[in-house]
Amino acid sequence: MTSTPLDRAIARVEAGAPAAAGVAEGPPAAPPPTETLAPALSYDGDTGELFRLWLKTTALSLLTLGFYRFWGRTRIRRYLWSRLTLLEDRFEYDGTGMELFVRFLLVVAVVLLPLGAVGLILRFAGLPLPAVIAGRYAVFLVIFYLSLVGHYTGQRYRLSRSLWRGIRGGLVESQAPLELRAPEPRGGGSPSQ
Repeated sequence: MTSTPLDRAIARVEAGAPAAAGVAEGPPAAPPPTETLAPALSYDGDTGELFRLWLKTTALSLLTLGFYRFWGRTRIRRYLWSRLTLLEDRFEYDGTGMELFVRFLLVVAVVLLPLGAVGLILRFAGLPLPAVIAGRYAVFLVIFYLSLVGHYTGQRYRLSRSLWRGIRGGLVESQAPLELRAPEPRGGGSPSQ
């Protein structure tokens, strides 16, 4: 019966023979102690303070019939960003309530008014039922598509107004994939030379 190297090593250990050269005896040494690092991303905000800020912005939004909500969102975002730390540096938010308000007015003027007009035309134009149903589905698809576009642009806006260590965030459209090509031959001659 042939024995394998593992069998021979086990027999030596059981017999009390010294271990083979290059192999340490006993349990492995523990790694040297290292400093405990703080988590890379941390939030140190106060829930009570954030709640009071939310109550204040909600009350002002109700008093101004919803117009203050743009400035309130900006204040809450500034609070949250300023309490978020990454590698011992805080984030900053430099968006303004006026930017949000102007974007809201733009959406109302460019998207909601035309879609509302199409809805009124479909309701009161006296079109046949299949045309009304097809028109409503088309309006629904347009609204669904525009909601996705709005989500993307909102995310892009928030990232572009976020700073960390002076670096501004961003969201760009995807790049075309890289093309893999064979390298051009050197010397201007044909590859067979």
